[in-house]
Amino acid sequence: MRFFARRAAYEVLPPPYPLDFDHWTAGTAQDYLQWYTAHIPERAAYVYRRALGKPLPDGPIDPESLTGIWAWFLKTAKTEPVPEERRREECEKFGRFGDTFLSETRFTILTEFILRDIAMFISLVFTTNHPSLYWDTVQTPERDLVNLYRLWEQDIPG
Repeated sequence: MRFFARRAAYEVLPPPYPLDFDHWTAGTAQDYLQWYTAHIPERAAYVYRRALGKPLPDGPIDPESLTGIWAWFLKTAKTEPVPEERRREECEKFGRFGDTFLSETRFTILTEFILRDIAMFISLVFTTNHPSLYWDTVQTPERDLVNLYRLWEQDIPG
């Protein structure tokens, strides 16, 4: 899927499932985690090349590279007005907390895809600099769903 950002196409990677985390089964969450982690190297390399104009180096990634990626993101990110229907839903849920809980704008779909790629890049920074970290799912006690993903340290009991 291709979106156009600043005259150049940004290749996005659509997720395999709708991102309705609250209604996923444990199996769906595990499948998504496998899909997500399998695409981290390619998407991290892609966003790095788009943001910094050079290939991603081999080995541990310098955390300082996030500064350049963030600067590029600030120039690239776009917002749009929240549709009125969504605004009404938010008002029903959060209106009692005041206007600060109600959104007037949101990121565009393209910007959301870019943010996911940046999240993948950040996770690669962590895992290349700290090889004992790994991805896993977390099951919440109040639900049978697995809907959270975390990086874990291998030698922490738990």
